Amino acid sequence: MRNVKKISCSLLLTVSIGFNCFSDYSYSASEVYDSFYGISQIQNSVEPETLSDPIKMEWAVLKRESSDLQGHWAERVFQWAIRHRMIDHYSDGTFQPDKEITEKEFLKVLFGAFGYPRTKSTDEQLERFLYSFSKDWKYPVDGILHPDLREASISRTKAAEIITAALGLHFEGDDAVIYLLGHSYASGKSSQTIEGFMGAEQLTRAEAVQWFRKLQLKGMNQLQERSESPSDRSLLSNLPPSQSDEMPDFVFTQLTMEDFNLNDPIRNISFKLGSSRESIEEQIGISTEQNYSKYDTYGRLFIHYDANGLMDSWYISDSIHLPFQTNRGVKLDESTYFDILSIYGTAGGDFNNYGLSLNYLYEEVDGKLVPRFSRYEIVDTDHAYNLSFIFDKKTYKVSYIHVSTYNFSYIEPIEKYLNKKK
Repeated sequence: MRNVKKISCSLLLTVSIGFNCFSDYSYSASEVYDSFYGISQIQNSVEPETLSDPIKMEWAVLKRESSDLQGHWAERVFQWAIRHRMIDHYSDGTFQPDKEITEKEFLKVLFGAFGYPRTKSTDEQLERFLYSFSKDWKYPVDGILHPDLREASISRTKAAEIITAALGLHFEGDDAVIYLLGHSYASGKSSQTIEGFMGAEQLTRAEAVQWFRKLQLKGMNQLQERSESPSDRSLLSNLPPSQSDEMPDFVFTQLTMEDFNLNDPIRNISFKLGSSRESIEEQIGISTEQNYSKYDTYGRLFIHYDANGLMDSWYISDSIHLPFQTNRGVKLDESTYFDILSIYGTAGGDFNNYGLSLNYLYEEVDGKLVPRFSRYEIVDTDHAYNLSFIFDKKTYKVSYIHVSTYNFSYIEPIEKYLNKKK
């Protein structure tokens, strides 16, 4: 059972949870959370085997049928693209992953991968945005001057030209292809060569979303304006590129509870989640103030304690005078985005308003930590945990590390918000 404080039902009206209630009834913050995100409704509506299958569970969360994607090589990456509003099904409910992608669809995937537009738009408003932005940033998009081409399919070479433009470069034709292949930003049809790329062929919907997933894993984190003048060809690599260590996608590393510890290797001390304030302050000194989020501050180390004085969250965001690191040696301003992908897996990748970030969820089941692709898979929130990283956009180095219990990060904020409305 979730041990959370009960909240008066009348308060729920203020946050527009969207269900009926009566003045003589009360809901817990976890029930409010469930109702807001529909977690219980989804978990109770699926078969047990779906709850234990991340791919099937994701379809339940997305509320989409997956008839023509089941077993397709791009099924998982399509789920990622749908979740980020990059692509969706057609009016008949099919996704048609092997269909040639139109120019307008390609631009939607491009901008959607980086969170644009940030508000809901009608199809007409979205189209106007896509082409206005592309024109302002000088992307080589044919539909800007020829609107009749917006619904036409796009060649693989043209797609390469647009992507290199979004990287702030100015390459055309084979040079755009060489740049992408040389940096492993895209895949050829049969090999990582000009011939194997088959640039004259039309790009499919599945290939498009896969390219942008690869770009994310390679660290592309923001769109740029295309360079006015052609880019220096010295930036191009010889093909085929040397064999790169491609990491398997959508995978987690198996962790233990020790991986959520706060570690100081210099003083050889380590604090696990649930450590008491007394045991921590005996080692690092007494906190004299709290920040706006009610974290006790210890220089640039921030620790939150629950009502019983036990640590349920910690974060660091400044490497100066901070020897702290994760149990696997991740350090601020030293470890990189690519280190984290290698150490913890590629399943946590995401973009947010802070830039490039990685977020990993785990739930303890029968004494073992089980990775969760989304919060909708978590059944016992009292035994779930969150590990997050944010990175500098330019250097890709870790700028923020956060560890917490699931309840602290997801359930308690709603409780605190509702309590403020009393």
